[in-house]
Amino acid sequence: MVFIGFYVIFNPFINGPWSVSLMALFPLFADICEKYWWHNLLYINNLFDLNQGCYIITWYLAVDTQLYFVAPIFLIALFVSPYAGFALIILCIAGSIAFVYAVTFYNGFPAVLMGLSALERFIDFFSVYYQKPWARCSPYLVGLATGYLLAMAKKPKLNKLLVIALWAAAVAIALASLYGPHRYIKGADDWRYVN
Repeated sequence: MVFIGFYVIFNPFINGPWSVSLMALFPLFADICEKYWWHNLLYINNLFDLNQGCYIITWYLAVDTQLYFVAPIFLIALFVSPYAGFALIILCIAGSIAFVYAVTFYNGFPAVLMGLSALERFIDFFSVYYQKPWARCSPYLVGLATGYLLAMAKKPKLNKLLVIALWAAAVAIALASLYGPHRYIKGADDWRYVN
């Protein structure tokens, strides 16, 4: 909140020699902060459109805080009945994946964020999908389930072959995540069509 206050107070001083660059947008952002600062204070700024966002990159703090406050529901379910807890986690992950698929397909969004060149499409993509907690909860819930399993395990003993296989899978997934979207970043949009 201190940074947002700084952002609003120094709005008149921001224009100057840098006004040709992105700094020219700062007065617009500062005006938005003046009006919607309370969204950030309550950590709900990600639930509103991007054009109502004060200091836009704080969407992640809001998502993380919201998931933190919802986490006890899953932890209590895991404590009461591990099967029910894991069923709830799997159900929520499936719901999140279904939401992402439906919103992406319905709105014709690209497979990756970098495929958006038009500002209006970027704002739609970000406001409708990207910053929503129900689109971002899958990794959080996987981490929650993994943490529960590690906390409940006495002393997990994995043989070397399994450890090597898991590391190889992790590296393969990381490389696929990094290099897989390359075609779509370059502009391909054939991902939408099921062959």
